[in-house]
Amino acid sequence: MPAPIRAIRTSSLRTASLPSFELVVHTTATDLLQATLPTLLRHERSANIILSHAYKIREEEAAGLFAHTQYPRLWISVWSMPTTALSPATPTSRFASSTSPAIGCRPQLEIVLSCCDWSLGTYPIFLWTAAQPSSLSADWLNTRMVALTRRLRELVPEQRVYSVFAANPVAKAFTKQWSLLTGAVVHPEPFYSASYSFCTLQTLVPERKGPLPAGHRLRRASQDDLMAVAQHCQLFAEESVYFPETDDAAVEESQQLITKRALWVYEIIADDEDGVPVISIACVCAVTRTSANVAAITKVFTHPRFRQRGCAERLVRHVTKEQLTTLGKKMVVLYVGHTNSAARVYDRVGYEGLCDKPKVEGVEDWLELGFENSDRGHW
Repeated sequence: MPAPIRAIRTSSLRTASLPSFELVVHTTATDLLQATLPTLLRHERSANIILSHAYKIREEEAAGLFAHTQYPRLWISVWSMPTTALSPATPTSRFASSTSPAIGCRPQLEIVLSCCDWSLGTYPIFLWTAAQPSSLSADWLNTRMVALTRRLRELVPEQRVYSVFAANPVAKAFTKQWSLLTGAVVHPEPFYSASYSFCTLQTLVPERKGPLPAGHRLRRASQDDLMAVAQHCQLFAEESVYFPETDDAAVEESQQLITKRALWVYEIIADDEDGVPVISIACVCAVTRTSANVAAITKVFTHPRFRQRGCAERLVRHVTKEQLTTLGKKMVVLYVGHTNSAARVYDRVGYEGLCDKPKVEGVEDWLELGFENSDRGHW
């Protein structure tokens, strides 16, 4: 059984202009959610990665599974501690956000760091902040990143930290402090530089191309699709450059997606040269991070043979609409690389702030910054 949750007071980091803050180390998702869930739910869109992963891992913990790799799972939450806040001896369960009018006198959740894994390896270090990232001052960020990196180094081997994924200023601040602390060399190019966008029923653009052509179908993936889906997953990983996938891993990932009913496909049935009907999977779309009101599209890939035919746009629109209507989500979110032509597809579907359009509230720039000579995982 993992060690109990621990709180670490950082009152030495109090300054005249900044309130003190505390770090709390959570060794189970159950502990994390007990302390942070009210705040995460209020920020369900921006906290999608932290919240959905915590839900999944809590289910694994209930089944007796506490890690997939040799590295420990843990989270670190950062709490502002006003001078009138509860004493350091207050149990960490009391850190959960309150709706009381006296909320200013209680610890307030500022940041969550996630250091977790899944069946195919370790995840990057994920960082989320309750504040609008663009509003954070350098002093505020650096002070907290110094404390976070020091604590993380005490808890995990340095090679475990192969990358960090967060809103741009947060990722840059963490990377700077981790590099200064450990001497880790930052990879010269970001692993991923992306826009975080969303679509709602109000922004969803209706289909304008008419009905599907004969022999074309949009549907959830079935067991019969396993090997075709695995090929798509492997090709998708190859295009990411930094996280290639073995044949076995691609099959395992595909099996998980199909079993969990988290994958949709664009199917095309056409006769071959001998007049025999052949079923092809042209495009896949996965939804793997969900919470009460938010779903995230996490993988879209069109086989090279079927590109430039509008398959991805039709499938993404279909999946997005199903999430917003049939499944009752209020919002569907996704990340798309700044140089990825798929942004035009998502823009046509109704995802906000893409293709040089104004960035509305909730659309953010995120970075994954990597470190050399580390034990690279997969996501």
